[in-house]
Amino acid sequence: MSESVRCRFPESPHRDDRPGIVRRNFSRAATSYDAAAMIQREIARELASRLELAAGGLLLDVGAGTGALLADINRRWPQQCPVALDVASGMIEQGRRDARGLRWVQADAGALPFRRNVFDAVVSASSYQWVEDLPAAFRSVRKVLKPGGVFQAAFFGHDTLREFFAALEFAALLGSRKDVFELGRLPTSGTVESALSQARFDSWQTRAQQRTVVFSDLRGILRWLRSVGGNSLRSNFFLGPQLLRRAEMYYREKFPQRNGLVATFEIIWITAQKATEEWDG
Repeated sequence: MSESVRCRFPESPHRDDRPGIVRRNFSRAATSYDAAAMIQREIARELASRLELAAGGLLLDVGAGTGALLADINRRWPQQCPVALDVASGMIEQGRRDARGLRWVQADAGALPFRRNVFDAVVSASSYQWVEDLPAAFRSVRKVLKPGGVFQAAFFGHDTLREFFAALEFAALLGSRKDVFELGRLPTSGTVESALSQARFDSWQTRAQQRTVVFSDLRGILRWLRSVGGNSLRSNFFLGPQLLRRAEMYYREKFPQRNGLVATFEIIWITAQKATEEWDG
């Protein structure tokens, strides 16, 4: 951060100590996250390149992880005043080591612990797919934005790992495993648009994009999920070697790829703005 800019940060909220599977998983994955999160880094770099920020503005990164997005932003706009928020203490501890000088807050993205009209911009990369109540989360973003403030985010959508889910469901049908069909899926574009509308943003737009990554095998996908904290399965959920073998056979037959297993990632891009006149609902 440039020393010529004097940042006046909001008061630090109380630490969020509520338990949760997402918080625990991402804390455990903190040390391996940056090495494994290649597509997340790509998304963060692209999001940073799209931003238009005023010098000296107060900016909040929701789900900051280890601070990669803010590092990209700081290289482009060194006169920003950034606040990094994450639910996982492990991510914050790693981020404090890797991205020194940032102001860190531990809190839930679903309920931002700041007063109204604080931030000039709120940004987020690869985080909102884990939020259960998107309308409430987006209302919270709108609340903390100043009039005229902008919310820009990118996160994974429903079609992410669609081949993986199709293979698991096929194997589950053969093995009469109904529990596999209870696995949660990420939000659709329609769900995101509805949430923005319910949050009463005055103008917004979304765009869905698909990219692919090739993994060596099915266990490689599972290892990747664990290494980035994305495995939200309950602790007693067990796929088992037989189901995994059936799933991989189906995967390779249905989605052939010479070098391994191709996996789709759907990325939903958001740009939303709060009007210059405050809505007090």
